[in-house]
Amino acid sequence: MSAFKTALIVDDISTNRKLLNMLVSRQGIDVVEAVDGKDAVEQFAANEIDIVFMDIMMPVMDGFEATRQIRASAKGQQVKIIMVTALDGEDNVSKGLQAGADLYITKPYRANEIMSVLTED
Repeated sequence: MSAFKTALIVDDISTNRKLLNMLVSRQGIDVVEAVDGKDAVEQFAANEIDIVFMDIMMPVMDGFEATRQIRASAKGQQVKIIMVTALDGEDNVSKGLQAGADLYITKPYRANEIMSVLTED
């Protein structure tokens, strides 16, 4: 089981959200979903979130900006933010970590990459 109680899954592609939701909910974690960065910031403010899985390339607001805004909030200092994105390369990884991500996972990811994040102490 995981120490996380509620996860926010942010991705503009519903299939991606469903896949992550399936992996996360199997660990007994409640899931809140968001369809873009703006929605993510709103869902984060409205819910008690322990961990965020953030896509980057989304309409309205990208994942970099959403991560910065979440981190800027008081409760955003306590949450774990994992970027899960098709964007690879050192520049993007660096930009993600500078925005406030704790970890950067590129798609396609393996289920065990997500499981290892959820079962960390």
